[in-house]
Amino acid sequence: MSNQPDLLTAPALHWRSWDDEFVAFNELSGDTHRLDAATAALLRDLASTPATEAEIAARIATAWPADDPDATADRLIKALRRLSLVVPCHR
Repeated sequence: MSNQPDLLTAPALHWRSWDDEFVAFNELSGDTHRLDAATAALLRDLASTPATEAEIAARIATAWPADDPDATADRLIKALRRLSLVVPCHR
């Protein structure tokens, strides 16, 4: 995970939530995505504070009960990249 650019949320996300269900509408792509609470929390966190994959894994380890924070971070990041909800940036 080293030498990776920071990740941040794609711009122009609009949010709606009901209980533990979250929906994010990406204004740029026109796509709407249904997200679980953990993924929504990560996206909102990245909106305010971009992070490397290693930093994301560290946040997951302290914030959520994950057996393998690195694997959880990797899974979430891959899913978010596939959906174009996170983009790389350089500090």
